[in-house]
Amino acid sequence: MATKERKLNQHHKTFILSDKTAILVLLVLPIVYFLVFAPSLLTGSKMMYGSDWLLGGYPAREVITKQIAKFKAIPMWYNYIFGGLPTVTGPYGDVATIYPFIRLIIPTHLFWTYLFVIGMMIAGIGMYLFLKSLDISNGISLLGGIAYMFCGNLVSTTYAGHEGRMLSIALFPLAFFFWNKGILTKSVYWFVFAAAVAGFSMTHAHFQLTYYGIWLAFVYFIVKFIENWKVNTRTEKIKLVGYVVLSVIIAIGLLAVNYLPLLANLKYGARGEIRGYEFASSWSLPISELFDLIVPEFSGILENYWGQNPFKLHTEYFSIIVVLLAILGIATKFKDSRMKFFLGSAIVVTLIALGGHTPFFKLIYYVLPGVKRFRGPSMAFYLVVFSTVVMGAIGLQYLSSSQQDKKVAGQLRKKIKCLFFVTVVCFLVLILLFIMAKNNIGAHINNADKLKAFHNNLPIFWQGSLIAGLLIVITISLVYSFLHQKISHNKLLTLLIPLILFDLWRIDRKFLKVVEHPSIYYAPDEVIKFLKTDTTLHRVHPLYYERSNDGIFDIHNIQSAGGYCPNPLQTYQDFIGAGQTVMYSAPNFLYSNFLNLLNIKYIISVPLPEDISKYDISIQQIIRELKNFVNRPEFEMVYVGRRNVIYKNNKILPRAFVAFKYKIMADKQEIINLLKDPRFDPSQIVILSDSVLIPDVSPATESFSGTAKIVKYTPNQIIIDAELNSFGFLVLSENYHPDWQCEVDGVKTPVYRAYHTLRAIPLNPGKHTIKFYYISKYYQLGSVITLITMLFCIVAIILRLKFPKSRLPPSKDL
Repeated sequence: MATKERKLNQHHKTFILSDKTAILVLLVLPIVYFLVFAPSLLTGSKMMYGSDWLLGGYPAREVITKQIAKFKAIPMWYNYIFGGLPTVTGPYGDVATIYPFIRLIIPTHLFWTYLFVIGMMIAGIGMYLFLKSLDISNGISLLGGIAYMFCGNLVSTTYAGHEGRMLSIALFPLAFFFWNKGILTKSVYWFVFAAAVAGFSMTHAHFQLTYYGIWLAFVYFIVKFIENWKVNTRTEKIKLVGYVVLSVIIAIGLLAVNYLPLLANLKYGARGEIRGYEFASSWSLPISELFDLIVPEFSGILENYWGQNPFKLHTEYFSIIVVLLAILGIATKFKDSRMKFFLGSAIVVTLIALGGHTPFFKLIYYVLPGVKRFRGPSMAFYLVVFSTVVMGAIGLQYLSSSQQDKKVAGQLRKKIKCLFFVTVVCFLVLILLFIMAKNNIGAHINNADKLKAFHNNLPIFWQGSLIAGLLIVITISLVYSFLHQKISHNKLLTLLIPLILFDLWRIDRKFLKVVEHPSIYYAPDEVIKFLKTDTTLHRVHPLYYERSNDGIFDIHNIQSAGGYCPNPLQTYQDFIGAGQTVMYSAPNFLYSNFLNLLNIKYIISVPLPEDISKYDISIQQIIRELKNFVNRPEFEMVYVGRRNVIYKNNKILPRAFVAFKYKIMADKQEIINLLKDPRFDPSQIVILSDSVLIPDVSPATESFSGTAKIVKYTPNQIIIDAELNSFGFLVLSENYHPDWQCEVDGVKTPVYRAYHTLRAIPLNPGKHTIKFYYISKYYQLGSVITLITMLFCIVAIILRLKFPKSRLPPSKDL
């Protein structure tokens, strides 16, 4: 009898795992993941693939890092693409972080890989700590940490190259842990830490994702505040509210260096204005793709994606095992207030992620501040993953503790047996429904490429369905065996963890791709080699060049009229005829004035066949249009390569030139129309968008002459020597931005917007030294605010570490 009791006690013995061991496992697993699937990335001998990273992410960061090393200053202006655009106040927000300085030591591409590795570690540790703060055992908390750190929303961001999204998802559990500890202990330090992590996440990661997470944390606080209304004294209530207000102030303070200048720049960017419900609801999660949570291959992965969005570079999958554990938790522990909260949050966030596919998003669009400026509501889905992992951990914890009570255990076994039966039946019904609807689904896919992807994906889907079915059966068998005391708690977790890793890694690895080292990937091709022979200051127009958007121009110090940028200046997009898009589209280059004003010296195209009869009508039309474009008298073919030809524009205007006449036109369309007129000569007449204050000077004559020479050209400063024989204007073919200031012979001079997007200043007769310099008062103010806030947070951390017990309010041990 004693032996039987001893065995029973051993069976119910909790999973013995120290915090140090659990955290060590969470630190090691991301390294193991990369060692197994892409070991060359950890050494830097190869570079991790990321669509946006290769398009412009790597080149921009590499160039900016080199500029910091060369000029010993943060470059405030990026002049390689789209006529120039701000860095700190624009799309290169990480310029105002510590990242560029780390890249001075660690190669850019290697540091980028390490960011993902570190992000996974933080995600796992943060989730582990948060579950522990909910009184979940170490072993189950470890399982939850592993499930979250390798969830699809986080790990699959490698393929798109979205380290910002990854870091927001990774940092959220840690911030939520601090937040929860603050609510539990009523200690101000935990709220400070939570605000610091949230502020870091918003500035170093992805604002939109963190924004959704902050709302979840705020609702969590309100719920807990109401729950503990009778327990907390009046003083404690006031303290908690005060701590929340303080945390908001800290988060805003940390954001200041990035978001004060960013907010000031919103009205100048192509994505700065509110663009309507259709834009905000774009890239919503289709309802049908919720089935991907069961069979991740359902809607197709990467090239096999056949869903409703134009393409999909990630997955929401976070393991059918975690979903089953969450269902188990909901069924057995629904009355638990924690379960109710996280179930409610999972449902609400799912509705947000579904976006325009349900009417609910309209409520969010009109009620929740800031959503009108966002797009891609599906990005909020990581909060569903977080909530589901928590529910699964709570359910598994209850399952484990219930074994101590035979009566409860018996009731639980009956309930779970019924639940599992329903789960299996539902899974089989879903598969059967797909089999019945398969032909109908294919018939409703109008896009030929999507239809091809659908058929190509079918064998993969059936394979995925088989794996999903097996995982369901294995998970049910393990839980059933545990409930009937055939396996111990330790063994249950020991088997579930590798199953979850197998399930997630088999999908995650599909998004982990490797390309050559940057020195090879961005090695100069025939086009770059030719362009590098011309060291004068000019731009190129990549009319037809397969690498026009991947930043290869930037790497080799070649300025392009196009490129890739998430938020170019709207005036520039208006000027080239791109309209509201953020992509490079330049229909106005059909008119010479636009090319000449933008200092475009070379046009890159492709060889054009003489005989076009063998091509279909649409291709023939494209060839004719190309021939009409390049066969201009001012264009000279200067290079013929294997894949490309290059034309030289012999009527190019210098980057800086002087003109003696001016015309004021406020309407942008009138300016564009005038520039399209071939009779108009922009080298003689400057079109200004605003009224100018000029001195009383004698009228210019036909004998006007003037010269301008750029003597210094850096990201933050341009110095020009100019000489005129009468009053005139200096035009600089760089985008206008109000943060660009100017001094003429040491005297500050207003900068005017010329030709809708360029810069111009008035000059009196004589020799002058003109200095353009970039100053952002919002960045300067934001820097001071952020620095003060950071110092406050550092002091708080030091005090917490130095006086953990004696001088600080007691907190619950981890």
